[in-house]
Amino acid sequence: MLTLYRRHLGSCGHKVVGRQWKRCRCPIHIQGTLAGKPVRKSLDVTSWERAEMLKREMEDGVGDPLAPPPAIPMIEEAVEKFLADAEHGRKLTRATIKKYKVALTQLKAFAAERPRFSFRNSP
Repeated sequence: MLTLYRRHLGSCGHKVVGRQWKRCRCPIHIQGTLAGKPVRKSLDVTSWERAEMLKREMEDGVGDPLAPPPAIPMIEEAVEKFLADAEHGRKLTRATIKKYKVALTQLKAFAAERPRFSFRNSP
């Protein structure tokens, strides 16, 4: 369970009220446990609504919204994973899988013709 609180600046008059005071513009921090690991850090925001959204994302398993985004997979790898899921995971019919294969072949050809849509991971 994660808890939001404001860590009042030295110049803030609400410092004596406590960290539950929500009506000032001091930075918001988060504290608690997430997946059994202790969490205590600044969210680098001053909006309580934005802090609540970041907290929900962290609790819903979206991951750490402050962490760098994961690497983008290559197109060929993404196509293979998608087709494997379509055939085995979702158990789609042969006709549907055939349509997907045609569309994905066209996607690969499109990406191969354009250098900015290369098969390599983008930096």
